Amino acid sequence: MKISIYSFLSFCLILLGLKTQSLAQTYLTAAGIRVGNGIGLTVNQRILDKVTVEGILQNDYKTKTYLHVLGKVHNNLISRRMNMYYGGGVHIGFQNGDQTTGSSSTGIAGVDGILGAEFTVGRINISGDFKPHYTSGGNGFGLNGGVSVRYVIVKDNAIKKIKRNQQKKRKKRQKAKSKSEKKFDLKEIFDFKKKN
Repeated sequence: MKISIYSFLSFCLILLGLKTQSLAQTYLTAAGIRVGNGIGLTVNQRILDKVTVEGILQNDYKTKTYLHVLGKVHNNLISRRMNMYYGGGVHIGFQNGDQTTGSSSTGIAGVDGILGAEFTVGRINISGDFKPHYTSGGNGFGLNGGVSVRYVIVKDNAIKKIKRNQQKKRKKRQKAKSKSEKKFDLKEIFDFKKKN
């Protein structure tokens, strides 16, 4: 598994120079599952043209459960459907106590970095990443990796359609308003002529 993770990271770094300047993602909201050093749920929400916020709720298969909140900056690699991202964030969670020793559950918190790449086809988004982290409470530094498969809930073009419809309605209202103003002005002119 380590060889494939290092190969993936090398591939991402090599392709970093091939980025373009358009929007980096074809979706606004995507949600799905994440598998790596644990299994969990992931939700990715675009908040700016090239910036997303990702929430990950993950269990490490043993005793720890984490909630990660990450900010990510996206850059196109080959097209807007394939891009690289990097960023950072924080995590909180808890570690279940050990029943054999009688220790109790403890809270844990820390900071995360993230570097990865994603590919979107239709409504399916697949990503792989490395997530270095520091966790307080004696756990220290670590490196996790994972693969996420998400379903695109809201596509980028859905919002564009809504905006286009709003613009059309606004233009119709302005056109109707200008017509009514012209009719009113003509009526005033005719009324003025009748009085004189």
